[in-house]
Amino acid sequence: MSRTLFALCVLALVAHSQAALSFGKCPTDIPAVKYLMSSRFFGSWKQYETTSQLWRSEGKCPTLSYSQEDYGRIHLQNTMTMFGKTVIQDGYAAHVGDNISGRLNVIYDVPMFGYVNASHIVVDTDFGSFAVVYSCAPIGAMKAEFGYILRRNMNPWFNVEEKIDAAVAKTGFSRDAFKKNC
Repeated sequence: MSRTLFALCVLALVAHSQAALSFGKCPTDIPAVKYLMSSRFFGSWKQYETTSQLWRSEGKCPTLSYSQEDYGRIHLQNTMTMFGKTVIQDGYAAHVGDNISGRLNVIYDVPMFGYVNASHIVVDTDFGSFAVVYSCAPIGAMKAEFGYILRRNMNPWFNVEEKIDAAVAKTGFSRDAFKKNC
């Protein structure tokens, strides 16, 4: 009974977050960049736009940082301001399959939920100004899908908007589902 109640609470929270919640498994056909040159992708990215997420509803100007750990894993750190305080969320990732593509398996320590396993698929990036990332987390017989438009700085480069729009279309999200974070 307590598992059912917990599952219903989680589903209610995810539904409230306006995530793309649906029955089924996370898709395996979202395209990823073939060569995620980690050394060029590492560093700080601003989450310029994202699809809605409950745990970020009060978060302002989140930053996502990728760095290499000594033993091959990729360290991820989300930093944002919530209710006037800096909140840091740590996780790690590993390449799925060939160690060079933009497909990553990510594990985050999410407040209220514990450790959450999700896919991060870098759909497109030019490494210097933008990246579009699709993420999916299984929740029992359901899945929660999220999208991120990352930028190195908050001043958009006009010549990348068409690339961003094309990459978002590959995720299955509407461009209107994304909201600015700052």
